[in-house]
Amino acid sequence: MTIKELEARTGMVRANIRYYEEEGLLAPRRLDNGYRDYSEEDVRTLEKIKLLRSLQLDIDTIRQLQRGKLTLEQAMFNQLTRLEGDRAGLERAARVCRAIQDSGVEYAALEPEPLLRELAAPGRPATSSAPPPGGRLILLEEIRARERRAAGHPWMRWLARWLDLSLWSLPVDAVGFLVLRLDLLADNLLLDWVLALASVAVMAVMEALLLHFWGWTPGKWIFGLKLRDGQGDKLSLRAAWRRVWGIFSQGYGFLVPIYHLWRLYKGYRCCKDGEDCPWDYGKDVEYTREERRWVALTYVGATAAVMFLALVITLQWFLPPNRGGLTAEEFSENCNYYLDLLAPGGL
Repeated sequence: MTIKELEARTGMVRANIRYYEEEGLLAPRRLDNGYRDYSEEDVRTLEKIKLLRSLQLDIDTIRQLQRGKLTLEQAMFNQLTRLEGDRAGLERAARVCRAIQDSGVEYAALEPEPLLRELAAPGRPATSSAPPPGGRLILLEEIRARERRAAGHPWMRWLARWLDLSLWSLPVDAVGFLVLRLDLLADNLLLDWVLALASVAVMAVMEALLLHFWGWTPGKWIFGLKLRDGQGDKLSLRAAWRRVWGIFSQGYGFLVPIYHLWRLYKGYRCCKDGEDCPWDYGKDVEYTREERRWVALTYVGATAAVMFLALVITLQWFLPPNRGGLTAEEFSENCNYYLDLLAPGGL
């Protein structure tokens, strides 16, 4: 079964499932295409983990149970001892709070020494009224789950990439049409393919650098789609390069006609089914999402700005080679330019 189905069966979020995999508590089978294939035994394992975590057992204890280094009876005895001690500590803390409240004393006149002795009464020390050993881990796990919650959102990811590609196409078009004076109106599939490849190459270079130094691309920033490594830090250059190569090869299919569309569809299905895309495999790359305000308005504005710049490049290409005060020869050259442009081969 897929991770999406596993989430529905166990009631766990994807980030927690991935967390337990990283901790070695869960080891799903990998298919030939790299996808995880979860079994009924994996469901049962996660349900056991969910139960034990609800009982405040920490990860190390669960790992020892799985490896047979600790019996369940001994684990329950140890945990019950800790919980009873915590309860006693909380009861003492509650008594001290109630005594301070009833006394009506102000902070400046508070005498802490007898109260500290009360908290340190026989039993568990007062300082042990903090959360149990597993408590901090649970808190960190919950925070991690919120921060690492998978940003499937296939349409957001597609729109973000479309905006990034459109943005990095601008310098390619500017060089091609304004510097090299390529024919903008030519019906040349090979030229279109070369320009598209050049745009993807520029995007790949810029995306790797931006993810390493900034942590975002412009499109991803608008949607709050964040890429980080397993520790929540920005990607290393190596991880960023490896990822953009995976996008170009497995996401775009090298822009080979038909195959390119098939790879786009496969990437969409990965996001839709809650699976990692092939280029997102491993512990060194994780997608998360941060909430953004005015996402739609910001995206429309950014798209409009890119389209405006593309229109400026197009209009610049249509301008004649000679401008300003013209000689007869320059005027004639401009006329011939537009005659060639508007000839049957031009339009």
